[in-house]
Amino acid sequence: MMDKKNKSSIISRIKWEFVLYIMEDSVASMKAESTLRQICDRYLSGQYKLTIVDIDDESAQIPPDIYAVPTAVRIFPRPEMRVIGDLSAISKTLKGLGLEELQLLNKINSDI
Repeated sequence: MMDKKNKSSIISRIKWEFVLYIMEDSVASMKAESTLRQICDRYLSGQYKLTIVDIDDESAQIPPDIYAVPTAVRIFPRPEMRVIGDLSAISKTLKGLGLEELQLLNKINSDI
C-alpha cells in the first residue's frame, strides 16, 4: 500500500494541464484566471501548463461544448474535468478539477 508521502511525490511529478476559456474584459474571467493561477501555484508547485483562450479572439479554437465562460478545463491527467464560473468557491473548484486530494496531501505534509 502506498503511503501519503509517496503518493504526494508521484502526484507532484505529473505535469497537469488546464485550459481556461474566458472573455477578456469580463470581471468573472479575470477573477477565474487569478484564482486558477493561485491554486496551481499553491498545489501544483509549477508542475502545470495553463492555456488561456479568449472566446472573442477570432483565431481561437473553441470546442462546441463550451457554453459559458469562464470555464476551467483540466485536460491532463485524465479524465477531463470542468468548472464553470469565477472559481471563487475554492473547495468546489478543487473538487471540480480533481485537486481536492492535493489539498489534503498539502495539509498533511505541512503538519509533518
